[in-house]
Amino acid sequence: MASRRVGLTLVALWALLPHAVVQNMAYTETIFTALVAWTLYALLRRQWLTAGLLCLVAGLSRPTATTVAAAVGLTALVAIVRRQDGWRPWAASP
Repeated sequence: MASRRVGLTLVALWALLPHAVVQNMAYTETIFTALVAWTLYALLRRQWLTAGLLCLVAGLSRPTATTVAAAVGLTALVAIVRRQDGWRPWAASP
């Protein structure tokens, strides 16, 4: 959504935060963070089936994925009301 420089700056900031130590441990935060990021990216690109599947897998990794399911559901609801993308938003909604 922005330039490559902005993306690299955000990655560097993410790596410098204190929670970055946890990303190296054998916890589910790492996989959950990756799944949430890819789910939101799929939503931005209107890849509804991919977003729904990634949201499902994120829900299997951590119970806090209800917020991701809410984001997918709200985005799908907006697309349904606007009558965009046919049946795909219905398939992605949780």
